[in-house]
Amino acid sequence: MLSLSFVLWCTASLVTPSDGSRTTGLMCVRALVGAAMGVVFPSIHSIIVQWIPMHERSRAVSLFTSGMYFGSAFAMASLPAVISRLGPGSVPMLVACAGYAWLVLWSRYATRKPPGTVAAAALGDVGMASLLPGPPPASSGARRRDVPWADLMRCIPLWALVLNNFTFHYAFFILLAWLPTLYDSLGAGPTSQGGLKMMPYLVMGVCSNIGGIAADAMIQRRVGVTLTRKAINTFGFALASLALLLLPGCTTLRGAVAVACFTMGSLALARGGYSVNHMDIAPQLAGVLMGVSNGAGSMAGMIGPWVTGRILDGSAAGDAGEMRAAWRAACAVPAALCTLGAAVFAILGTGERLF
Repeated sequence: MLSLSFVLWCTASLVTPSDGSRTTGLMCVRALVGAAMGVVFPSIHSIIVQWIPMHERSRAVSLFTSGMYFGSAFAMASLPAVISRLGPGSVPMLVACAGYAWLVLWSRYATRKPPGTVAAAALGDVGMASLLPGPPPASSGARRRDVPWADLMRCIPLWALVLNNFTFHYAFFILLAWLPTLYDSLGAGPTSQGGLKMMPYLVMGVCSNIGGIAADAMIQRRVGVTLTRKAINTFGFALASLALLLLPGCTTLRGAVAVACFTMGSLALARGGYSVNHMDIAPQLAGVLMGVSNGAGSMAGMIGPWVTGRILDGSAAGDAGEMRAAWRAACAVPAALCTLGAAVFAILGTGERLF
């Protein structure tokens, strides 16, 4: 699935029309890129659950996720210079070439099955199995049954995961889309925007790994999987909610960048809670559950920037006080969602194996 995904989105990026007037063709190609990339997270979750022991999965997922943030930071810093030299049409071609290069390495070094000892440890049969409540896991060679969709749709902890994924990406995508506008209002020039936009992603990459390391350390100290997931998730979203409420009050560019970095870092920290939980409640269905919850996250990526834009556009012609009030309203929505998501996961989430 990963190989197919990379072939599809790399090819679509390679044939992206450079003529700005071909809007329909550009939209179709980008839709194909999004569809192909949509299977990456579920596929990697399915791989991690077979390769990585339970008490190391938080670190594995966090490390994998941090690659996305560090890659985004690198893109923010380097692509403006590429665009100025080679034009905007060069970006999808460079991305496609990088993807094809990764695909060559993946095809060369990836193996179909983990070694027997690794597979046993990953399925909880070695070492930390006593920390996992519920029935023992099936062996890696067991025949997989059909996905129990009816049972999954009735699973309350799964819906807690869906809400948290929606919450994370709602806050993430509105910051991704609208932080440059806030920076502009505080006097940021176009030459500094690349560096300013890069910093929150660097912080996210670091904090993502911190959250994963902290979660695994708690599990190894026998804190309990359920309590660990809830504690990391609640702590990260609580900090993010507070930072989102503080962001509109920033009156200097330096303060806004600092609060934005704190917000994004707190969101990344929370991934050590909810993002790994798919593997806790359904190891053999981890990819399916990740696909469901990440689909909700993608919906948040469509809804959040649009809602925020409607709020901010309504005060675009007003004075500074009116714009400040609009920013407070725009940031209050993701802050409330972060609080709600943390509360729901703390009450209804679980680290027990349910499937």
